[in-house]
Amino acid sequence: MKKIECDGEISRVVVHARGAVVTRRVMLPEEVTGDLCCVVTGMKDRFREGSHRVALGPGEGRPGVVVARRRLPDVEAQPGPTSERVQSLQARLSFLDNEIKERNGRLRHWEALCPSPGEPKRLREEGVSEQVEAALLLSGLADEGVEKLQAEVRQLREEYEKLKEEFQAALVEDSQTSEESRAGTDVTTWEAEVQLLGVEGVEYFELNYVVDAARWWPAYRIGLDSETSRVKLEVEGLVAQRSGVDWTGVELSLSTAELDLDARLPELTSLRIGRRQAPKPSGYRPAPEGREELFRSYDQARKRLADGGGVDATEGIVAKEASVQYGSPPRTDGEIAMDSDSLGAGPSGPSTGEVEAFGASTTGSLRSAMRSEAAPRAPMSRPAPAPGGGPSKKMRRRMSAPPEQGPTQSEISPPSEIEPDEQWLDFQDLRLGGPTSTNRGQLYRPPSPGAAHGVGAISVGGDAPTAAVDPRSSRGHFDYRYDGDGVFDIPSDGLVHKMRLLDGQGPGEWRFRCVPRQDQAVYREIFFRNPLDVALLDGPAQIFIDGDFAARTQLERVDRGGEVRLGLGTEQRIQVVRNARFDEDVEGLLKGKRVLTHDVEVHLRSSLGYALNVEVLERLPVTDDDSVVVTLESESPKGRSYDQSERGRPIRGGRAWTLSVPEAGEARLEYSYQIQIRARHELVGGNRRES
Repeated sequence: MKKIECDGEISRVVVHARGAVVTRRVMLPEEVTGDLCCVVTGMKDRFREGSHRVALGPGEGRPGVVVARRRLPDVEAQPGPTSERVQSLQARLSFLDNEIKERNGRLRHWEALCPSPGEPKRLREEGVSEQVEAALLLSGLADEGVEKLQAEVRQLREEYEKLKEEFQAALVEDSQTSEESRAGTDVTTWEAEVQLLGVEGVEYFELNYVVDAARWWPAYRIGLDSETSRVKLEVEGLVAQRSGVDWTGVELSLSTAELDLDARLPELTSLRIGRRQAPKPSGYRPAPEGREELFRSYDQARKRLADGGGVDATEGIVAKEASVQYGSPPRTDGEIAMDSDSLGAGPSGPSTGEVEAFGASTTGSLRSAMRSEAAPRAPMSRPAPAPGGGPSKKMRRRMSAPPEQGPTQSEISPPSEIEPDEQWLDFQDLRLGGPTSTNRGQLYRPPSPGAAHGVGAISVGGDAPTAAVDPRSSRGHFDYRYDGDGVFDIPSDGLVHKMRLLDGQGPGEWRFRCVPRQDQAVYREIFFRNPLDVALLDGPAQIFIDGDFAARTQLERVDRGGEVRLGLGTEQRIQVVRNARFDEDVEGLLKGKRVLTHDVEVHLRSSLGYALNVEVLERLPVTDDDSVVVTLESESPKGRSYDQSERGRPIRGGRAWTLSVPEAGEARLEYSYQIQIRARHELVGGNRRES
């Protein structure tokens, strides 16, 4: 099998509800046939272990095995330009701070200097004038020194404050720089070894893998033309990613689907009456007994160290590692985790306790255990050894103190029993607890992939953008995919970037509505059909009228072909006046009925330069009492019943009228209704229903 090295570039990215699928296109050399082993190098993504897939381009052949492994930097690690500037400014600030402290110390000495001419006896023997002159000269020198030091401190403080502002600006610039630029050469790359079988006439192949550090939210931009009533709808995506690599010139798609969805069909068992069914066979087996025996030697050695006793030659390694605890700082847990997880291979790499668990009965396990105990402590100076080679009194006192990390055997809580679940059969995702873990000697499940490489853990822009809505909350029972037009650039900086994906146009309809009884104002609304072949999810929308920003609103989910209704605020150039008159009379045989007549008049006046229709909404009284009768006596123009069902909050007694208002003209609505009750009765709250 021929082995060649290939370079690949990211060509397409599909961002899902959580995470993304990255596609690298790898070009093959010309006239390459047969079985190949292609090594794709120079990749820096934080991929998910086991997510690699290969797809061949046009031609003949079939993909084989994909093996991913990391590669340490071949050159000396150098930070990126922004990180290097932050480090240099921080070093300069530290130097200036030390200089200011040193000058202040000398200044306090000069200020504390109080020259004296001397004792009276000395003044008589040596002369008063000479001693006073010397004291004055020394005082003058002290004043000059104080003034000089004060000037130097003042200058250093000014430089320090100016440099501090530059440092803060450099921090902001560095935080907004992509990880690829910030890291410089201090990056652990990885390579993928791809086996291709029977290749003939294949120009390229695509390597797909999953990165978890990516999220997106839907957003919209709606443009309205007031003359033609045309509507242009643009679907935008608010995308944030921190995969470690900038996505430059890639095809972008946004999907509401989940990457970790279990799509297996359920297994339905038959139900039989009168016959007991055999339990379903399972690969789950309970943990064996006596696992605490595996840690007996570890507990004994640890107890002997805590008591300050001697250690024989067979346990010399324990004494040696005990001295490391108080000497130079050993390797930390973070360094151990970095060795196994620097590729972003899984949700969480094996911890220190996990490293210990694979050899708990060997000397290596004790070495790992002592290293993990010493890691969190601050470095201390090594005490002098006591005569005879044993621990000194000072070291014994330190050994007798309870350890800061890692509970003793009496402090370890009994591990909980593992429930018989099929998830425990996925041994690739299980970890074994070490001797200092609460799950010591027991398998446990690490956090989900989103906990280590998800948005919260990697700080992809922190919380969701203002007014943004998670696409999973409004997708319903179906998933949707939005394919962008063109290519896009998304840096790996964890910040939110707005990407315009696709757009569509369609006719719109302006509508003006008012409810005079509640608010004497006319509200503008625009109605149009969804012009796209995909559903619109919940998200913020910006509305522009004739190219000028008009309003910011929240778009609710709309299916394909559904109607969109957007409110655009009040129309100040239309005035509304509502007047009501009330009359009460007694009618019927022996005047047994009381008639309550209400006359309502609504007057509209427009100063717009075009004619329009205004929908006026009113509500007549309703009753469930048989002794109360409500009738609509007259209306001009003719109206219709309105129940407000399109808003999801139906009402009773609603009435709607459409008034045609001419250009810079007026329109009037008049209607009358009566309420009939018994003469000796009154309505609750008063017979007059209109103010």
